[in-house]
Formats: sequence, C-alpha cells, structure tokens
Amino acid sequence: MARKKLHNHMTNRLRELWADYTLTEGAGTAAQYDVLVKNYNGEDQDLLVEVKSSTESANLRMAVGQLFSYSYRLKKKREYDLCVLLPGRPTQDEANWLKWLDIGLMWFSGNELDTDCDWLSHLA
Repeated sequence: MARKKLHNHMTNRLRELWADYTLTEGAGTAAQYDVLVKNYNGEDQDLLVEVKSSTESANLRMAVGQLFSYSYRLKKKREYDLCVLLPGRPTQDEANWLKWLDIGLMWFSGNELDTDCDWLSHLA
C-alpha cells in the first residue's frame, strides 16, 4: 500500500476507533498535526498524535520533531501529551527512545490499536 494511502487508512481507522472522543486535525500553517484528541484522559488533557506510515527510524525521528514543533506552536494555549501512531510495532530500542522522551507509542495490530504505555491503554 502506498504511504499516503496507508496514512489515510490509519487516520480514518483511528477516527472509527475513537468515535467517542472529539478529534481535530491541524489545518493552520503553524501546526498541521494529524490528530488532536480533546480530553483524552478525562482530566482535561489533550493528546497530539502524529501518524507515520512506516516504522523506520527516520520516520520516527521526523514524527518526534513534528510533535515537538506542533506542541511548541500550540503551547500558548495549553500543554499537550504527545504520541506517535505506527502501522506496526517498532523495535524495542525505538520504543525505549520514545519512552525516554515521554512520548507515547501506539501501533496497529491488524485492525486494532496496541500500546506499551499504561497511560494510553484506555485508547487501545
């Protein structure tokens, strides 16, 4: 599946799985994020999610940069929790790196979501 098509498929599936949440997409020039989940944890905290169509290291590094950039540009309004969504489970080293950065990780297992982050388990 082409990357753009896979990205769209993942984003659409996310909207189906998280239909009970308010999801937005960044359309402004400052922050064109993939998904923002309003009040994702019931404690008025929002979650910025960057969707990548590959588990390659370069894509993970790009996702981290994008999340920090979006968070910085939107920070004037509030603090955000950050998460990367991948089409499959990355290497343990990549998962450890994201954990070290305090960035959540989710991936698709078939058509369902999975995570190794306790604080995101209610979304999987």
